[in-house]
Amino acid sequence: MPGYIFDGWFAHEALEEFDFATTAITEDITLTAHWTAPAPITADVAAAMAHVSDAENPGAFTLLLGADVTLTGAAWTLAENVHLTVEGIGARRTITRSGTGNLFNINGANRSLTLGDYITLAGHGGNTLALINVAGGGRLIMNAGAQITGNTASGGQQGGGVNVTGDGSTFTMNGGKIWDNTATAATTGGGVRIAAGASFVMHAGAVIEGNTAENDHSGGGVLLVNAASIFRMLGGEIRGNSATGDTATVGGARISGGSLQIVNGVIYGYGADYANDGVTNDVLLLENAGTATLGTMVGDVFTPSLDDEDDPVTLDSTDDTIRVVNGVLQQ
Repeated sequence: MPGYIFDGWFAHEALEEFDFATTAITEDITLTAHWTAPAPITADVAAAMAHVSDAENPGAFTLLLGADVTLTGAAWTLAENVHLTVEGIGARRTITRSGTGNLFNINGANRSLTLGDYITLAGHGGNTLALINVAGGGRLIMNAGAQITGNTASGGQQGGGVNVTGDGSTFTMNGGKIWDNTATAATTGGGVRIAAGASFVMHAGAVIEGNTAENDHSGGGVLLVNAASIFRMLGGEIRGNSATGDTATVGGARISGGSLQIVNGVIYGYGADYANDGVTNDVLLLENAGTATLGTMVGDVFTPSLDDEDDPVTLDSTDDTIRVVNGVLQQ
């Protein structure tokens, strides 16, 4: 139980901790583990965020929310050398962005935000920017139990849920769900946009679902742009997303000048229960020298799978479901 404090083992209805050192045990007994819930941080959230945005306060911090919170002002930011984890306790807790702008802005190297269990970031239909912006070498980690939902980004090239841009900027999706977000401008990602040399790694258990891109040159689930950008799919599912722009849009993932490296995972297409829906291609659209390569991971290194001629196994633009297991496309 993240954040809970272990008090010890107690006999039935005992008020003091069982003493293993001095109590003789001559027959079977039943002991109960006692835990104390951490004090919820609710009213002091603004003060906590002000603390971690101050360069005089480096370190690793955990913000435990015991109630829902609404952000009305400027985006929360993190100072250099600050690493913040946000989790809900007791039940799912929601941080809602009212007004316009990012909820979190992780801009600069040596700083990171981790979204833990029981936490939801929620936007609204009148917003202009992604709920989370990662730039300048910042890092975002999303773990199982975290959700990003309900946001519309209308202010130019954005991701509806997450926007990651710039060399060294990274988004690692270990789990959780990005769903029901919308991007309305051209060259956007309904769920996630990765640009300008940034990277996105998606693991088993992660889901990008039900997001929408409503303009040209966009991806309903994921948009990857610029030659040095990388989307490494090590697992997870991209499903039920849609794109309604021109013929250069796709429901699943649009790879424009970057590299999609697929080891495991599923991008659903034509005929599937969770099919993505695009204008030209439902699943995958490669443009501007963008590539999609199958492969395996050796340590932290992606190794392309090879065909009978020892050439890397690549994918083309397609409407059909892409299902990859250990670097092998499943038929």
